[in-house]
Amino acid sequence: MITIFLTFILTTCLYGCVLLLACRRVARHLRGNQEAVKAVTEHVLLPVFGRQDEQEPVEERPKEPLP
Repeated sequence: MITIFLTFILTTCLYGCVLLLACRRVARHLRGNQEAVKAVTEHVLLPVFGRQDEQEPVEERPKEPLP
């Protein structure tokens, strides 16, 4: 059981380190590069988080009298 737990922890740490290095590399590339910032914003951030479109007003139903 301990072996499984240690394997899980070590694998998670390994993935975290790889993700950290990738994020740092992307951040260095974006620093001072307006075209890269625009591309990442349009092709990564907006599809992931979505745009805040104006919502149409919800039509209210007429209230029915209680019996």
